[in-house]
Amino acid sequence: MQAQGRDCGDEAAQWISTFLSKEHCRLVHYEANMITRKPSDMWPDFQATDEVAYAEGSPVLLISEASLDDLNSQLKKKVAITNFQPNILVAGCSPYEEDTWVEILIGSVQLKGRMSCPRCIFTTLDPDIGVMDGKEPLKTLKRFWLVIKEDGRMVTARQEPRLVLVSVYSENGHLILKAPEMKELAIPVKVPRKNPVKNCRVFGLDVQGHDCGDEVAHWLTTFLKSEPYRLVHFETHMIPRKCKQIKEPFRPTDKVPYNDCAPVLLISEASLENLNTRMEKKISMWHFRPNITVSGCSAFEEDTWKKIIIGDVEMEGVMACDRCILTTVDPDTGIMDRKEPLETLKSYRLCDPAEQHIYKSAPLFGRFFGVDKTGTISVGDPVYKIIEC
Repeated sequence: MQAQGRDCGDEAAQWISTFLSKEHCRLVHYEANMITRKPSDMWPDFQATDEVAYAEGSPVLLISEASLDDLNSQLKKKVAITNFQPNILVAGCSPYEEDTWVEILIGSVQLKGRMSCPRCIFTTLDPDIGVMDGKEPLKTLKRFWLVIKEDGRMVTARQEPRLVLVSVYSENGHLILKAPEMKELAIPVKVPRKNPVKNCRVFGLDVQGHDCGDEVAHWLTTFLKSEPYRLVHFETHMIPRKCKQIKEPFRPTDKVPYNDCAPVLLISEASLENLNTRMEKKISMWHFRPNITVSGCSAFEEDTWKKIIIGDVEMEGVMACDRCILTTVDPDTGIMDRKEPLETLKSYRLCDPAEQHIYKSAPLFGRFFGVDKTGTISVGDPVYKIIEC
């Protein structure tokens, strides 16, 4: 999204560039008469009245000390609250109690809760030494789970749109599931060894998952008012699926656990903005669920990227992302429209006739990448396009 800033001069620019050992860095200052960014353009939970200048997505981020204490109880090396950069830190409540706060008053300031804060690689940056770990605490916060039928076949929001309304957080070594009109349920993050390992089917390929137990299976089935479903967890010793067996353009080295088909899906903000100019009702990036969102390029420029470097990660563009009915599920209501944004995308984002054997009639939005060299990606990293001469 576009933002303005008044340049602070060459001296400050030289100082920052020298310290960071990076060329052409500059410092700008936001002034009251300049345009603001609207978080609602990217995150549907925000309202049109919410505005920010340079903040990533929200005017206020609030975290409790108890939530940090709970996370540190699961980490080998403790992290500080500065890893998470909140505006407001509160004490005296239970871990993650702030997730439930709809409206609060602090002094004379009235605040309304919008959404939980999704965490990224920035949290792995040590605030004392400026070194990025690339793993913790993000690795501890991230797990792989899949909903399946009793016969092992996958269940996604394509089949059960209301799955998008299920949210999770971690507390005292447990995964807490929340959903409208349902009592919160806590299950162990580490699945008991006595639980069976299930043979699952994800887009026609076999993959294993450790069954999370009867209680969570009943909880999901009750919320969705469905046939019996179960929850499984992918563990590091299990064998991932090969992307090439899902879609032919992928390389033999590309592998995923429960993802649809690709390690990385990248979309530019400009592409979303271009789509929204054609939509009667704007939609958010949540409808498309990319791993990486980039800014500063033209709409659909990412379609042309063959090899890129972000941070110290090297990736190769494999194919466009062919969009399906899942994009029509409203992430706020769990209702499937079945039409938009697919119909609008089909009006101008179909493949070249020579590629119809790959994409058929599906519209294209975003680009799938395979990873050639793993490493660390940071918020704000430039994207370098590699041009082979």
